[in-house]
Amino acid sequence: MTEIRLRPPVTLRDLEKALREHATESDNVVSSCAHRDGRDYLNRYLGWVNWTWRALDSRLDRTQLEQLLHTRHYWTLRQMDGSEPRLTSLIKIELNARRDTLVELADEARALCRRWNFASGVIVVPDTNVLLHATEYFDDLDWPTALGIPATIHLVLTMVVIDEIDKLKRSRQPVRTRARQTANKIESLLGDIPSDRVVLRGDGRKETTVEVLTDPLDHQRLTDSDSEIVDRAAYLRDLTTVPVYVATWDNLMRFRASVTGLDVVKPRPEYELQDEPADSHRNRG
Repeated sequence: MTEIRLRPPVTLRDLEKALREHATESDNVVSSCAHRDGRDYLNRYLGWVNWTWRALDSRLDRTQLEQLLHTRHYWTLRQMDGSEPRLTSLIKIELNARRDTLVELADEARALCRRWNFASGVIVVPDTNVLLHATEYFDDLDWPTALGIPATIHLVLTMVVIDEIDKLKRSRQPVRTRARQTANKIESLLGDIPSDRVVLRGDGRKETTVEVLTDPLDHQRLTDSDSEIVDRAAYLRDLTTVPVYVATWDNLMRFRASVTGLDVVKPRPEYELQDEPADSHRNRG
């Protein structure tokens, strides 16, 4: 399934409600046209598409909306005048398919809402350098203190960061040992079910959790790793009700995140390793 990309300030709950409403209406069109002629059925189908488009246009990314409603069958049906044989059957098949897709997307919106709408705390998306150059490994670091955020920290690791760590553990750079051990820790904690949320530490009202934001199969990464991290953080910002921070020591990375409207946090300098050679930092080719 294509990843849901909301158009702020729409919420997942609002999207789910709209999707289910229009899925139900597609059923109503099918049942109300059971004994009507093809031309009337075609007009009602096209009217449903237009009505649904207008309702979802302010809620979903335009590309996703095109895929959702303006299918190959839609364009074929638009070329018909209502006199074609088996037209009613074709329209019914397409309406039922659109209904199923809308319901599936509504279920996905509900699942995303349950996952990302935290009761409290903040989401922190660290870049590769923070994971590899902090004084402690990510599962031992006191994240609220290191970031200066006295709240529950929900660490979210992006796939591009995990892939960069995997490449560095096979490199000849001095950071390869740290990368190898970090990759092993990620695998040990999250390897079985990456989307699971694991509690790293907790002390009453504050805790630290970690999970992986996986990419759908059709996800197309941005060519620059920093931009990809920022884009995935922005995706989370549009889904959740809690603040989302990008954690980085890199000045350019902070600038890119800020331009996107994301909050940025720079870990305190005493939590950054000072004895790593300059060439061990992530290559930004």
